[in-house]
Amino acid sequence: MNLHKRSLIIFLGILTGFIISSNSGSVNVLASTAVAPIIDGTISEDEYSSSTSFASGDYLFYWQIEGDTIYIGLIGKTEGWVAIGFEPTIAMKDADMIFGWVESNGTVITIDAFSTGNYGPHPADRDLGGSSDIASFDGSESSGSTTIEFSRLLTTGDQYDNTIPSTGTYNIIWAIGPGDDFGVKHTNRGSGIIDLTSGEPTTTTEKSTTTTEEPSEQSPGFEFLIVFLTLAGGLSVYRRKTR
Repeated sequence: MNLHKRSLIIFLGILTGFIISSNSGSVNVLASTAVAPIIDGTISEDEYSSSTSFASGDYLFYWQIEGDTIYIGLIGKTEGWVAIGFEPTIAMKDADMIFGWVESNGTVITIDAFSTGNYGPHPADRDLGGSSDIASFDGSESSGSTTIEFSRLLTTGDQYDNTIPSTGTYNIIWAIGPGDDFGVKHTNRGSGIIDLTSGEPTTTTEKSTTTTEEPSEQSPGFEFLIVFLTLAGGLSVYRRKTR
């Protein structure tokens, strides 16, 4: 074999090795692309890209956005329902809410709901003339805790669903209930702000119990009446003293 042919073979070998190396690098890059969580009712370690906890770990919230879809996992220390609400205006009002629970026979139930008042009610979207826009869901119940996973589009087009942005901060509310009926009052609840851009949570929590009643829609008027009667009583005492 002359020198020219040998040099050509060496050159082709180097070129082939470079192509194989480049292709292998592309495969590695693709393999590192984020994978959407599997909606199977169980949440494994590092399955979701972001998570936070409330109420000393009694409520865990997981989320991940892939394309036009958000994947969410909820774990609540209850054998009843767990819920998440998106972007309320005042207290619970206008919150786009998802409730989920596991019935005694293992059936998993989810409800796409909307809060029409500051402290409810929160009927199902379908009852308001909207639609249920939960794309997929599953759940499980174990050791006194309920796990619910679901996915939905960031923008559903339903007037009773609030759009979830892919970046920026977003307000959420959460709650857990004691039974398999989302009409039963919560035993624990709270609120928080999540950063959809960085995945870092900024949270605030507040608690309530089934024995604590929420203010009614008439409470401002009732409070005004109490103030009015108090002032009237004070004025009456003042008049008697000045006579």
